[in-house]
Amino acid sequence: MRILEICLILSELAMLLLFLLKPSLRFKNLKWLLFLPPLLLLIHGFIEGMRWQLIMAYGIAALLALIPLMPASLRFPRYLNIILLSLAGLLVVISLSLGYLIPVFRFPEPSGSFTVGTTYLHLRDDARPEIITPDTSDVRELMVRVWYPSEAKTQETYPYLHPALTKVLAENYGLPKFILSHLDLVKTHSLPDAPIASQEVPFPAIIFSPGYMTHSSMYTSLLETLASQGYIIFSIDYTYETPVSVFPNKDLRFYDADYTDVWKNTSWDTVQASINAFRSADNITTKRRHTEQYLTQIPYTARVNQWSYDVSFVIDQLQNEGHPLFYTIDHNNIGVMGHSLGGATSALACALDSRIKAGINLDGSQWGSLLEHTIKQPFMWITAEKNLAESSEDIDSFIYNQVSRGDFYPLRIVHATHANFYDLSLWSNYAPLTHTGSIDVHRMIKIVNQCSLNFFNKYLKNEPVVIDHLTKEFNELIRKDR
Repeated sequence: MRILEICLILSELAMLLLFLLKPSLRFKNLKWLLFLPPLLLLIHGFIEGMRWQLIMAYGIAALLALIPLMPASLRFPRYLNIILLSLAGLLVVISLSLGYLIPVFRFPEPSGSFTVGTTYLHLRDDARPEIITPDTSDVRELMVRVWYPSEAKTQETYPYLHPALTKVLAENYGLPKFILSHLDLVKTHSLPDAPIASQEVPFPAIIFSPGYMTHSSMYTSLLETLASQGYIIFSIDYTYETPVSVFPNKDLRFYDADYTDVWKNTSWDTVQASINAFRSADNITTKRRHTEQYLTQIPYTARVNQWSYDVSFVIDQLQNEGHPLFYTIDHNNIGVMGHSLGGATSALACALDSRIKAGINLDGSQWGSLLEHTIKQPFMWITAEKNLAESSEDIDSFIYNQVSRGDFYPLRIVHATHANFYDLSLWSNYAPLTHTGSIDVHRMIKIVNQCSLNFFNKYLKNEPVVIDHLTKEFNELIRKDR
């Protein structure tokens, strides 16, 4: 919890405890001391900002301010005082618990020597129709969030999540719209439209693909770290498939609920039958046939193919003149990475676009048409700890074994889940709320950040990094059998 929140809670508990022990002090020594909680409330609201988790504590502070205004002759029976004070204390403790469980968290300080700048690019592909909307004249448009190295020092930081995004995310979880409003108070380290650093130019570039129905902003911790280490990251918000894309002139384009409901016409039983057939096959040819069948049945396969075209389109735009950032890119060293469906996209993009030099898949099942191609670039595949009965990781491994021709690093992080790979693990101190694993949140962030940095430093900056040493540095990280 934030410092003024803690001071407010402690002051309220102290006042209530004194009233409980010494009720006669109410109109004597403590009369003006009762204004301390409301004063702290005002300072907290002005400096830190109020949030719904502490609404009960705010109410108690207001009630304490009213006590000195009560007539001195007003007295309550002792038992009623005890009940009221105990109830007030319980409400304060509930606020304290909610404030801790659902915090206004702090991002880890980026580890690199650069400060972090951020901006948005609006890209339009006039040659490619938009297949999601019914308007036949509509073309593919993307908003791309950029994080980059900067030398700016003092500047107001960019907001973490757009308010429209927090409302949509809450609705998607079946929660009231206000429930994620406190995330508006979270501070990033990213400086909007800050000047790009002039040293070490040109910088390697990384195209980042978020998971399905997530948003690029939800990977701020990872992407700020990469930018601070001298990378320019272009993160794609896939229009109509991310919860909301914020286009220029406050044009909000929300996800298409019908299009994103990929399982509406697909039976999992059919998919599971292909998985079972794959596992019972006794030779590579048969396994490959059942894998091909499985991939055609998975409804995300078409999404991965579509997103890989978007990745190549973004790389196309980086070759053009126009935006000042484009002149600072090392076009010979472009990497891709992504989480979940975005991770599968990164693998396919490597296979389809030779301009990509290296790629990372963060816990993405390898859907898409990758089995029809080969990956010649170095590739890292990091997964959470999985139960084979509830995943298709063995099929993913088979696909990579069939298609990988370059350096390949299959890694697993024990005690982690799929949700640990983005900022969601910071959103609550109670892991079941976010479906994250038992691994320490900041330890997980450090592992993913360091794996990504070591890999890209080796293959995009040509540094003498030994990737296998990561498993010695982090005992939660193991190299999987291919």
